[in-house]
Amino acid sequence: MIIFKEVSKVYYNHGSVLSLDNINLEISRGEFVSVVGQSGAGKSTLLKLIIVEERPTSGEIFFDKLMLSKVSDYYLPNLRRNIGVVFQDFRMMPNKTIYENVAFTLEVLGRTNEEIDRDVLVSLDIMGIKDKSGFYPRQLSGGEQQRAALARAIVHHPAILIADELTGNLDLLNTWEIIKLLTKINEMGTTIILATHNREIVNSLNKRVVTLDKGRIAQDQATNGKYII
Repeated sequence: MIIFKEVSKVYYNHGSVLSLDNINLEISRGEFVSVVGQSGAGKSTLLKLIIVEERPTSGEIFFDKLMLSKVSDYYLPNLRRNIGVVFQDFRMMPNKTIYENVAFTLEVLGRTNEEIDRDVLVSLDIMGIKDKSGFYPRQLSGGEQQRAALARAIVHHPAILIADELTGNLDLLNTWEIIKLLTKINEMGTTIILATHNREIVNSLNKRVVTLDKGRIAQDQATNGKYII
């Protein structure tokens, strides 16, 4: 589904910084993959390359048969319809209700009002916050805001969900609740790519673990992989 072939990424800003170095990686449809490593290991850069927020300095990246490194800016909106993204800082629109925040994704895609109402309520129900649909983000707890962000990320039924340190601002209880929801989403058929530095989360999942170290893949462990670096 996603293939990295000898991918490197260099940032040029007052010199050059090698963020990813000759990455070869394949992620199959339906997998749950944790991408781990210390701060600066290259996790966020790898995710940005998948959503084409950045482009590789060298090498090739494929999403199915589409070469991401060559996709035009014009086609990017079509590509991103297949990808959901959620971050640790929620990125909710403060002046819109939770319903409106989640609905916005579908409005951009041109869905009908009937489709929007149906899919928004289903997504909020999956996240366990359907009763909060009329609330504003400031009225929700951190855990509830992250659930709303997840609802927004899956409302358009993406093939891939990318989660970048999404539990970093949550307490222990809410962290585990969010991880359970990610597992549920994965069981529904969505490919999950989770970037995190939390050892306990990764070791509890018993899923594939890709460890980055200084921009290179240090380890790639299948099911029951552990974060040991």
